[in-house]
Amino acid sequence: MSTNFEIPAYIREPFLYDEVNQEPYIPLSYPHTNIRLTPPRLSDIEPSVAILNDRRVYAFLEGPPFPYTADDAKARITRSKQGCDDVFAQWQNTVQTEDGVKSTFGGCPVRVLRERKANGDDVFLGEFGMSRHGFPHVADAEEREKRKSENDNKLPGNPSIIWTIGDYLAPSHHGQGIMTAALRAWNPLIYPIGSYDKHSFCN
Repeated sequence: MSTNFEIPAYIREPFLYDEVNQEPYIPLSYPHTNIRLTPPRLSDIEPSVAILNDRRVYAFLEGPPFPYTADDAKARITRSKQGCDDVFAQWQNTVQTEDGVKSTFGGCPVRVLRERKANGDDVFLGEFGMSRHGFPHVADAEEREKRKSENDNKLPGNPSIIWTIGDYLAPSHHGQGIMTAALRAWNPLIYPIGSYDKHSFCN
């Protein structure tokens, strides 16, 4: 599913629209205004492999395999891109009700951090994403699956849903408060909607 469409004004915020890449994005706040959250791109395969095979990154992650291969990246980015495109297509088709309440969605269409250079080029920096918690630390397999199933079956907007935030960042940009800024950039999406009330953080 493509993101090549005009965004109606009433659902444009908090997104901006990049006409060159034909995709929505959310800029981070000062002093990171040159960094933005965007949808995944297939061109992210090579830089993501380099970052996720860097010891300064993979040593603190729970999810991706190591070593992380181009095939791993292609499968993951293709799946992630489809999910982001689907969510934004739903967002695009939302009709605002008379009382100003919009529909609630179970995901966010922007999750990749990019640095926009002065010449207009984008540099892939990492990812900041949210998904429903899988309870990996529950030792009993039956209990873990029960909790996961209950959490997965809750409708978007249910304040009791437990979410996991997963992120990684290029070592060149560590220690600058970028992930904190990314979470703040998500606030207009998270808190008015009400479906991201609880977070379980992971690296």
